[in-house]
Amino acid sequence: MKPKPLFVLLVKGFAGFYVPLSLFFGLGSLLNLVPATLNEQSYYGIQGLAIYVLFSPLVVLLLAVSTWIIVAPGLFIQRLVSKLVTGTREQL
Repeated sequence: MKPKPLFVLLVKGFAGFYVPLSLFFGLGSLLNLVPATLNEQSYYGIQGLAIYVLFSPLVVLLLAVSTWIIVAPGLFIQRLVSKLVTGTREQL
């Protein structure tokens, strides 16, 4: 797998989980069940929903980038080792 498709896969995976979760909590905040906390202040209603909805893309991007930074070098090393192993087998 190349680095760019890996990043797209990570963004789609994290977005598929986190966006519905943030909408769920945003709905809870809209119904005054769960507070949206920002800078140690609790928000309810439309403000709470907006906080959850507006911060979800940022969180998805941060999670995808941090995971990609860890996984992409490992994929590069795996491809390099795979080429070395298959090249060695072809010579024998």
